[in-house]
Amino acid sequence: MRRISLLIGTAVALLLLLGVPAFASAPIATTGGASNVWSDTAVLNGGADPGGESLTTCEFTYSPDPTLMLDAQSAPCQGEPSGDTSSGVYAVLGGLSPVTKYYYALTISNGSGSSTGSTESFTTSATPPPAPSATTNAATSVTSSSATLNGTVDANGVAVESCEFEYGPTTSYGQDAPCSALNSTSASESVTADVTGLDANDTYHFQVVLTTEGGSTDGGDQQFTATNTGTGTTTTTTTTTTGTGTGTGTGGTQTPPAVTTKAATGVTSSKATLHATVNTEGGTLVLCEFEIGRSPFGYGTTTTPYGQTARCAPEPSGSSNVSVSATVSKLLASTTYYFRILVQTSGGTSVGSTLSFKTKKAAAKKPGVKITRSKINKKRRTAKFSFKATGVKATKYQCALAVVKKGKAGKLHYTKCRSPKTYKKLKKKTYEFFVRAGNSAGWGPAKTHKFKI
Repeated sequence: MRRISLLIGTAVALLLLLGVPAFASAPIATTGGASNVWSDTAVLNGGADPGGESLTTCEFTYSPDPTLMLDAQSAPCQGEPSGDTSSGVYAVLGGLSPVTKYYYALTISNGSGSSTGSTESFTTSATPPPAPSATTNAATSVTSSSATLNGTVDANGVAVESCEFEYGPTTSYGQDAPCSALNSTSASESVTADVTGLDANDTYHFQVVLTTEGGSTDGGDQQFTATNTGTGTTTTTTTTTTGTGTGTGTGGTQTPPAVTTKAATGVTSSKATLHATVNTEGGTLVLCEFEIGRSPFGYGTTTTPYGQTARCAPEPSGSSNVSVSATVSKLLASTTYYFRILVQTSGGTSVGSTLSFKTKKAAAKKPGVKITRSKINKKRRTAKFSFKATGVKATKYQCALAVVKKGKAGKLHYTKCRSPKTYKKLKKKTYEFFVRAGNSAGWGPAKTHKFKI
């Protein structure tokens, strides 16, 4: 008995020396439900017990076929566990077909065996995933060498691919920092990023960018100066006063108007609404307008060809703050604009601080597709098709092959593909090949080719 115990102890020690867990067992996979399901994307969820050692495989297999044999694809797990720790895992799918039922299962393996969870299913909707929303907020905790960047993001119920802040000395940025962890994909929440190594007294631009399966959205440009202020002032206020003016009656010398430029709202790829507060301090209004341009120095003057002005509404008066605004249009997409409020009264002229915003990206167009070549070999029972996108750039393709009966193609099961697409071991039937191209705007119309084996 002592000899057996000694042998067991020696074997255990040898396994530990070799880095092999002494009491490892086969893993246990649990397939969970699908979430964030849209027309062409979904998130598969599951649980993985690694059985005391690192996993060698962790993936979801999915297909329109309930047996997971035909047109099956796999997606690697994210959040993969190791050792004795069980945890949830997931995979984000893209390129799915709208209104189609998919089956899936989680498979994991380690050095002691493998495990496949139960087969579950979900059905994609007809609704494409919406684009995310994002707003860049003012920087805080600003010092001469560091700052905290702030933003608000909402994934609108779509799986998140990335969230980051872009920052740098110009609106070309050049550096990025990851957002703090997101807790939800279905609610608006605040995100931050701490950046260090800044140069004292330099001005920095930054924006938050959220990317999901529905697209990518930036929150618009903000800026701050690296000084020991503790707050992220967007720019230094530059208020100038001209004219002295004298009141009539008992008013004495009049006071210049008090003005504050406020953040722009309703920013799209071609328009935005500018805001400000104005107190005319009892003076007679002469002019109230916003200056806007692609340069923070020219605005609406003849020194820049891009400047323009927009009249305030409503016209301010009296001795209290009045909120004014103006909507500007015909802006360029994905472009940073600078703006400020300018007010002239009988008491003088005041100019508000310079703020900025960045217009959204122009709405993407769906690509078309063209079948450039088809090669049908009836003897070998193969079909090969080459194709390319037309109109705009495509980032993905889907193909389908259906049997034609009574002049009509059967139900389509689109799967991810690329050119050329080859089909083998076809039966002696009439077929119709379908291909479509897609990008962030969705899937364009399909092109088809009928053939007979």
